[in-house]
Amino acid sequence: MKARKLENITGFVSLQGELLPKDETENNYTVSKSNALIEAQYDLTAQEQKLLNSAIAKINPMGEYPDGIPEIRMTGREISQLTGIPQSNVYRFLRSAAERYHSIPIVKTVEVSGTSELKFEVINIAHKSKWDPETGMFSIKFHADIESELINLAQYTKYSLVRLKKLGSKYAIRLYELAQKNLRPNSTAPTDKKYTIDEIRFYLSLDKHLASGKKKNSRYEYVSDLRRRVLDVAIAQINKHTDVYIEYEPYTAPARTKIIGFKFRFRYLTAKQKHTDETADVVKSLTEYYEADKIDFILATYSQMDIISNLDYFKERTAAGFKVKNPAAFVMYLLKFNVAALPETANPFSGLYDRASPEAEFVRLQIMPNWFNIPEETRIEIQKKGLYADSIRRAAAAFKDAYLKTNSIKKHTFSSSAPIGSEQWEREFTQWCSADENMDWADGIFDAE
Repeated sequence: MKARKLENITGFVSLQGELLPKDETENNYTVSKSNALIEAQYDLTAQEQKLLNSAIAKINPMGEYPDGIPEIRMTGREISQLTGIPQSNVYRFLRSAAERYHSIPIVKTVEVSGTSELKFEVINIAHKSKWDPETGMFSIKFHADIESELINLAQYTKYSLVRLKKLGSKYAIRLYELAQKNLRPNSTAPTDKKYTIDEIRFYLSLDKHLASGKKKNSRYEYVSDLRRRVLDVAIAQINKHTDVYIEYEPYTAPARTKIIGFKFRFRYLTAKQKHTDETADVVKSLTEYYEADKIDFILATYSQMDIISNLDYFKERTAAGFKVKNPAAFVMYLLKFNVAALPETANPFSGLYDRASPEAEFVRLQIMPNWFNIPEETRIEIQKKGLYADSIRRAAAAFKDAYLKTNSIKKHTFSSSAPIGSEQWEREFTQWCSADENMDWADGIFDAE
């Protein structure tokens, strides 16, 4: 199935209609799921979750697949690299996993319109999945039930696949996904969220639910066991091995002593806060470009994952022939906007745009600095249609016209000394959007035709 070309002002070819290509490094694989799927119930082992997420990471979440998502095929060696499962054990595991994806259902909660009630909906994971020992290939064809949770997503959660490799608890993987759903991208500000005990038990498959809503096979029914044997173990793994840090405490009903839920605090950690063995490797990579004081600033400002992914991106682009006069300044620029986390359409340095073109300048000055603050529906449209998205088409065309007339253009971009996501930051951003020199852009980005 070939990609469908979009006839927009950049003339690039999107990845819609085909699986994402294999990247040079595993760090560039990302998992995208609907928020409904993130909070659904499915009782898979840690290894089965890692394998499933590796397959999901091959899918273009903004793609259009008129014939359904194509069958995904991976070798045992590739699976071992992506999941961390030793290659000596991977073949025996794949045989059982291929069978399990047919038998383990996903249970979603669905709000009943006009009420506060929830109903349960059961969907299937795989139409078929198999392990062929002769070819050394695992393949999975996703069931039609689950496709709407993986493509053309309106509300979704995205994270780096490599973050799951060292998580050995199936509960740790689910809690890590829950943290990613609640955290704001590109921000180290903490997020607090309350979950009732019933919600946590459902999410972690401790109470299995049928479509009728009935429970069966409950585990760790005492709160003390739930905390000691599930939450404490899972959170310890997340805090040690990922870019996320989780704290939690119980809460009770007003004037009662019975615990009814837990209040979680999720936050990203900077590399300096993390203090892992991997930090030494990050420092070693940074010494190629910076002195000690600048390295300390970078470690205290950005997460380890962001530093690694942007350094990897820089090396890949330069290896592909992208010329950079000042590598140190360019890497800082990548980190400032977390360019490695941006989709191709929001990245002015991607292969979609000619360098020093009006399209690249428009993306660099307007889309890239504001990407994580643009309304989600607009981001989705830009990812699918590029600069031909209805919501920015006029602004992009006007920018191109001015650029071609003057051969350059000065355009104010938003910046703030306040923490991203703070009330002051939100207030300054709103004021910036309403400034006279930015009205055209604000109209184009926030008010689709």
